[in-house]
Amino acid sequence: MTRGVSAAVLLAIAVALVLLNHPARQLEAELAAWAAAHTFADGAATGFSSGSPMFAFGVDGEWRALRITTECAISFVIAPFLVMFAAFTLVQRFRLLRIAIAVSVSVILFVLLNQIRFLVIAIAFADGGHKGYSIAHSLVGSIIMFVGIAAIVVMSLFIVAGRRRRRVVRQRRH
Repeated sequence: MTRGVSAAVLLAIAVALVLLNHPARQLEAELAAWAAAHTFADGAATGFSSGSPMFAFGVDGEWRALRITTECAISFVIAPFLVMFAAFTLVQRFRLLRIAIAVSVSVILFVLLNQIRFLVIAIAFADGGHKGYSIAHSLVGSIIMFVGIAAIVVMSLFIVAGRRRRRVVRQRRH
């Protein structure tokens, strides 16, 4: 695959993520419901609230729901990341295989990061009601995403840059 085609594919995926963010958010809601049901909740389900995908979870007989709005969607974090890596594919110094590995690993980690954020918010909502939700959603969730995104971007840049092979010139001892 040529570099131009690789860049075009990454750009097309980025555009698709933005244009098809609703189905992407539905998938995120499904993942969040599964994670809630397998961690802290007695049960979980998905649905829609005001047109947005949502997941609901029950704890001790009380059910709560969280909407996955466009602002919460990981697709809007992944899309610009893909645009950045589309540009990297055009730089001869970077190997396409390393870019593909970095993008693949990073996208998986971005999705996991957002799921962790959803779980933290849901647990705080279940334990602390609206006050717990408010703190977890605004402050804690922002810190999780800021630190996580920074770490993932740095990791991906290390993967792409790789190690430079140094020529070691050894002197012979006589």
